[in-house]
Amino acid sequence: MSNTLLGRWAIAPTWGLMVVLGSPSSGGFVSWPLLPSALGLLGQWLPPGASISAQHTAVYFPGHQHMPYLVLGAWALLSCAVFLLWRHRHPAGRPGPESARRSRIRPLPPGGRR
Repeated sequence: MSNTLLGRWAIAPTWGLMVVLGSPSSGGFVSWPLLPSALGLLGQWLPPGASISAQHTAVYFPGHQHMPYLVLGAWALLSCAVFLLWRHRHPAGRPGPESARRSRIRPLPPGGRR
């Protein structure tokens, strides 16, 4: 999603959001009650925290907590929607120099010579 929206510079904000903020606030290393309230709240809405909560829920409380699955589903839907709406901005969705070069090359006539 970030690559589609921001191009090649998407790694910096994605790394900042998912690694710098998402990993410490995920509740994987330190339980959510021991985290500062802002980090605990943020961690539940980011994919790293939601995936750890989903794993915890699947092991200890199967079928009783649906919020992590809804958060992960929302991130997946948002990512797919952004990609589908703006796929022309994604590097794989644009014609590259190879396709432009190929379009300029004319096929040989039936005799094989020009």
